[in-house]
Amino acid sequence: MIPFGGLFGVVGAYVTFVLVTGAGTHTVEPPTPDEVSAAGTTQFGEAGLAYVREWRIVHVNLEHGPLTADDVGLDDDATAVAEAPPGQVWAMVVGMDQGGLAGDGAIRLVVDSVAVTTEDGMVTSLDVARAPYVWASYPTVMNDLQQGVAAFGWQFDPEVRAEIDDIVGDAVRAGEAVTVAVDPGMVSGVEVGAEIVCRDDGHCGITYVLDPSVTATTT
Repeated sequence: MIPFGGLFGVVGAYVTFVLVTGAGTHTVEPPTPDEVSAAGTTQFGEAGLAYVREWRIVHVNLEHGPLTADDVGLDDDATAVAEAPPGQVWAMVVGMDQGGLAGDGAIRLVVDSVAVTTEDGMVTSLDVARAPYVWASYPTVMNDLQQGVAAFGWQFDPEVRAEIDDIVGDAVRAGEAVTVAVDPGMVSGVEVGAEIVCRDDGHCGITYVLDPSVTATTT
């Protein structure tokens, strides 16, 4: 793990992931409201995921802290992925007290999917992936991370950058893909980490990994 303190804060926020590329093409029977959304959170059961494919929008409400499996419409131990191929997801995190890419307490990211994992009845992982659909050059991804220093207080110093450069560079020269884990940090009360996923040609994507079960009150 590469030390990389808190990426961005979410708790006390309303997280919205909007699929924005193209219009939906799937025709499904209209689900009931409770099958689609409950307490401001998309349900990740069959009906909820079908709704996402149709309308390309996902909401996750972390305002009240840790989420249970019931909150997202899943079994106690399960994983579900909300996506709408070949579309993308416009990810918007709003409601932070400060910071944000535009200084307005929000972050907005184009991503590919939103995956939810539950363990023992709690949501333990919320993965917001910018890859593999959206691949960027390695310098672009590094610039995104560097921007977070001012926007979110990320710990991304030259030594960390150099270490990541070496790992990715060695992999590309060897013709291998590589994933670099970013240590989670706590900002605005929820644990957030990331994975930098690079192909063998040096194009990379980022998966932002949130653990809503780890909050400022439980650490």
